[in-house]
Amino acid sequence: MSSLALRVLALSTMLIDHLGFVFYPLLPLPVFLAMRVVGRLSMPIFCFLIAEGYYHTRSVGRYIGRLILLAVVAELPYDRVFSGGQSWFNIVDQNVLFTLALGLLAIHMCDAFLLRGARGSALLSVMLCAGLAQFMRAGYGMFGVLFIFVFYCFRDRPARKAAAFLGLCLTFGLFEYLAEGVDLYWAVVLAGAAAAILPILFFNGQRGRGGKLAQSVFYLFYPVHLALLALFAPI
Repeated sequence: MSSLALRVLALSTMLIDHLGFVFYPLLPLPVFLAMRVVGRLSMPIFCFLIAEGYYHTRSVGRYIGRLILLAVVAELPYDRVFSGGQSWFNIVDQNVLFTLALGLLAIHMCDAFLLRGARGSALLSVMLCAGLAQFMRAGYGMFGVLFIFVFYCFRDRPARKAAAFLGLCLTFGLFEYLAEGVDLYWAVVLAGAAAAILPILFFNGQRGRGGKLAQSVFYLFYPVHLALLALFAPI
């Protein structure tokens, strides 16, 4: 699969997940649950694409800046949608673009410290970014940052990449169950993000067609689809 195909898959499963959340009162329970399960595929794929994009971007600083800008733009509609239509401003949790930006920053700092031979500082920089994501209650918290770190560390070692990612997914589900107090079913659903490793392992290293237009669409899709859900969905 090309990066274009993975982006389409990630955006599609994310949209299915968000539609399931918003239209829950109108959906049969099995359909709702299926949509939320399918949605677990999206975040790991986005994390993988961030790690891959790190090796191809001309400016990591601009890349991080774009993610933060989009995160800020998306935050108000995100709050509206995930507060059940109750508020346009909610500081309880933040959208996943903040997590992706922190994950990108983490591997960039890690790389910079490793080039200087400062392994301790490299690991500390990743831990600080993961801790900040958890403190902010950004989507997936520290585990989103760690997903990106795993894909960065084992980029050319698929077996280790798969093993580390699967272990992290199981840890994520267990953490949510024990520390965050979610019910056991939802913890299992979250751990189901592990299924995302299948399309990730089929990545062929190609960008795919589409060029800059497709890239712009992918960047804008997140805030735009949230704005439409916030304005028109029955929440």
